[in-house]
Parts: sequence; C-alpha cells; structure tokens
Amino acid sequence: MTIQFNRNHFIVRSCVASAVAIVVGFAAPMQAMPSKTTSGVKETSAKTIYAETMPSAAAVEALGTAWGKALASRDPHKIHALYDKEAVLLATFTNELDTPTEIHNYFVGLTKREGLQVQFDEQNIRILDNDTATNSGLYTFSFIENGKRVFVPARYTFVYAKRGNDWLIIEHHSSVRPEKTEVKSGQK
Repeated sequence: MTIQFNRNHFIVRSCVASAVAIVVGFAAPMQAMPSKTTSGVKETSAKTIYAETMPSAAAVEALGTAWGKALASRDPHKIHALYDKEAVLLATFTNELDTPTEIHNYFVGLTKREGLQVQFDEQNIRILDNDTATNSGLYTFSFIENGKRVFVPARYTFVYAKRGNDWLIIEHHSSVRPEKTEVKSGQK
C-alpha cells in the first residue's frame, strides 16, 4: 500500500478547519480537566485535555509542558503515564528502540539523575486532525553530575493521539544535537 502526502491539500484542509473553528467560536485553547493533587489543591492535567474540535497549538504546547514537569518530578510512573500503551520511544540517552515496558525502565534510570530538567527551546506544533498532533523542535536537558550542572542540547518529536479523553504520546524521538562543524572550502 502506498500513501501519498499532498502538502497543498493538507495546508488547504488546515486553513479551512482553522477558519471554521474561528467562525464557530472554538478557536480558544482546549480546557483541561481539573485533577486533585495530594495536597487537595486542584491543578490542571494536560494529559486529560479534551475538546470536540481541533486542538489548539497552546493545548499541544501544554502537553509538552506537562511532560517536562513529570520529568522534573523524577517519578518514572508520572512520566510513563503520559505514553500510550503501545508507544515507541527513541530516547536521547540510549541507542535502543523502546517499547512500553522499556519506556518505563528507561525513565527509571534517567530519573536517578539529580536535578533533572528539560527546557523547550524551539517548538514546531502541527495539528493533523481532531485526534492527532505533533510537536517537534529543540530542547535542552540539564542535571547535576559531580556537583556541576550539565546541559545536553537535544532535538525531539512528540506525536500525540487522543485516546478517549486523554492525549497520549504515541511516538517520541529524542536525540542529542550534533556538534556544529565548520564547512571546509569546497564543501557545502
């Protein structure tokens, strides 16, 4: 089976869908479902963002923010809960293709790093349809190693799919950014 991608059709479809959403009044960011924390204070969980219309870029950005907060919590269960049960991860700090069980194990190891954080530097969000969106770009991991903060610039792609009322990660690729190399004369 061959699948062909027609960029012009996608752009027109996206523009029409956006225009319809604005006219109908659904252009506002998706509202997140409230959840209780252990302290009893309600907070927003980006995982449970739900809307009948196309998701907004702000809502997809919130999914990345939720992933970053889960990572900073250093709780592998919180991070793993953001992934679909059939998700695939090409992780930053391993050469393996991780399936759901391996995803959990990867984050068990990663979250042992003291002061683990991620900062999203550049985001390129695409809304593919009512149930699918992507966020690709650049982010920087940081953690404490030998008493010093280490920064690891990386590139990423998250593919999100709506499963019931939840938006879950179905594909996640992350890799260390290649070192900048000088172009020698005669090379392009």
